Amino acid sequence: MSNIKETPVWSDGVHLLARQERVEGGAGGSANIQAQQLANRTAYLKEALESIPDYRQHTFYPSEGDPDGTIAGVAGTEDGDGFRVALFDAAGVTAAYNIYRNVSGAAQFITAEPNTRYIELISQRIPVSVRGRFYAAILGDDGTVCLGGRKSDGKTEISDGTVIEDALGRAACLPLHE
Repeated sequence: MSNIKETPVWSDGVHLLARQERVEGGAGGSANIQAQQLANRTAYLKEALESIPDYRQHTFYPSEGDPDGTIAGVAGTEDGDGFRVALFDAAGVTAAYNIYRNVSGAAQFITAEPNTRYIELISQRIPVSVRGRFYAAILGDDGTVCLGGRKSDGKTEISDGTVIEDALGRAACLPLHE
């Protein structure tokens, strides 16, 4: 049995056998045209997928000389590339990532992406009675978590006694570190 030789090429369509075509095997046989086209497409997609930069390759960490990690991020990426900077909690565990893009040698902030553990920790700080009314958490620039909640029965307090105001009022902020 011989194998189809794959070439990483994208073809715009996949051949459909017509009634009048003679079904033949072999390298040029009509029975193998679809298989060849799909094998080529698969090789093309595999090559494209493997060429995508791994997030670990573009993950940077704050340091004493680079407290927000963006100096290393910009130095380690090309113009237009994205990178992320790990943010740590008090225990030194990654709690979230700030996502940036290298724009002409400057870090342009895109968004922050908390990990599941971080979200669970924040959720645990909110009393069960309030969780149904809780609707947002925003990581502030100063390392606080700002919460938004709905007032339905007057003031709603979180575990440290801070009042959560409604969406039209103020948001309560908690320190990120205990």
